Amino acid sequence: AKRVAFQRNEGDGRYRVWVMDADGGNAKRVTAGDVDDRHPAWSPDGKLLAVDSGSEGKREIWLIDVATTQRTQVTKLGGIASFPSFAPDGARIAFYLYRAGGTDLWTVRRDGSDLEQITKDLASEQRQQCTFACHAAAWSPRGDRIAITSGDQSKVLVMTPAPGSVPEVISPEDERAHFPIYLSDGQLVYVSEHITLDQSWTDLWSQPAAE
Repeated sequence: AKRVAFQRNEGDGRYRVWVMDADGGNAKRVTAGDVDDRHPAWSPDGKLLAVDSGSEGKREIWLIDVATTQRTQVTKLGGIASFPSFAPDGARIAFYLYRAGGTDLWTVRRDGSDLEQITKDLASEQRQQCTFACHAAAWSPRGDRIAITSGDQSKVLVMTPAPGSVPEVISPEDERAHFPIYLSDGQLVYVSEHITLDQSWTDLWSQPAAE
């Protein structure tokens, strides 16, 4: 990547999004105004950043034009939408939505239309699961698969990005697995951890590209 996007706390409790060259030069703040932007994700053409923006109790997905810093609101859901990620063709954005005590994965067109709920009851406070998303959903290079972590933060799930799709567990049963990401050749890479009273270790796993 030639440029990097990141969030920075500027001392007032709010985060602003910046971009810079991969060598650390030409840093530029792209968050315009007194807002709290987090978890920036590049569009495939490098012209836009998707962010979640708002407060601790309500966040929505926005797009930022990197060249002009112009902002466009994508979602208006009234919950906590977070961790956006673009599909490889740039047409849709995946994100997590927390509301009414539960978190699920959703997708939406970049113009805010055609909102779809991909998972049902992914994480629930009633089951004492963590309902705070910890990473963005990972799209396969062809955009036909999407990988996330289960609601109990222990398994890597892969599914088609469509409502009603059945998640497939692809990680080992005896280790906690997190943070899946697709490589450009279609391999899926993720981290697992094994923790007992007297020892612990972390492994990096790879799953071959789907046919």
